[in-house]
Amino acid sequence: MKLTEAKLKQLIKEVLNESAASPADLPEGVYVSVEKHPSYRSFVIRYVNEEGRSTSKEFGFKGILVIGEPQLSDDYPCENAFAIEWASATPGYGPLLYDVAMEVATLEGAGLVSDRTVVKPAALRVWDFYMNNRDDVAFKQLDNEEGELTPKNKKDDCSQNSSYKHAKDRGEEWTDSPLSKFYTKEPTTLRALGVKLRVDGTNLTF
Repeated sequence: MKLTEAKLKQLIKEVLNESAASPADLPEGVYVSVEKHPSYRSFVIRYVNEEGRSTSKEFGFKGILVIGEPQLSDDYPCENAFAIEWASATPGYGPLLYDVAMEVATLEGAGLVSDRTVVKPAALRVWDFYMNNRDDVAFKQLDNEEGELTPKNKKDDCSQNSSYKHAKDRGEEWTDSPLSKFYTKEPTTLRALGVKLRVDGTNLTF
C-alpha cells in the first residue's frame, strides 16, 4: 500500500502525540513554572517539584525552556514576537513546554519564533511539526532583513539566518522553512494545566 503525503503526515502526528507528555500525564507533585524575569522581557518555563526545584532526581525527567527578545530585535523586531533562547528536556517532555511557551508568547507578545541563528535538528522537527501537523497552531510569514516581502512594513522584518541555512540544506526557498514564520496558539494548555501551573512575576489572563 502506497502512503499518500497526507496519510504519512497523519502517522507522524500520531506517533509524536503518543510520545509527548500532556498536562494529564504529569505525576502528582510536578508543576509547570512560568517565571517572568523582573527586568527583562524574558520568561523561564520549566518543570518543578513542590518546593520549586528540578524534578530530575525525584521524578526522573526534567525540562527547561527560556524565551526572550529575538536576536537583533532592535533592527528586526519580528512582529514583537518572543524567541526561543534555550531549550532542554528529557525526551517526550519538551513539546509540552513548547506549547506553554507559545501560549505565553501569544498572550504577552505577538507569538513565538525559533532561535534566529542556529536551530538544532531536534528543535527543527518541533517547528516542522507545528507548521504541518498542528491544527490548533496558527502561523504567519515574517519578512527578512532586506524587507523583501513587505518593503514598507518594518515591523515584520526578522533576522532569517536560521531559515536561510535550513532552506539551503533542503534546496528550498527561505520562505518555505518553518523557521521563517511566527506562531500563535490559544491558551488551551495553560487552562488544562490548572492547579499544576505556577506563575511568578506576571499575571497571565486567559
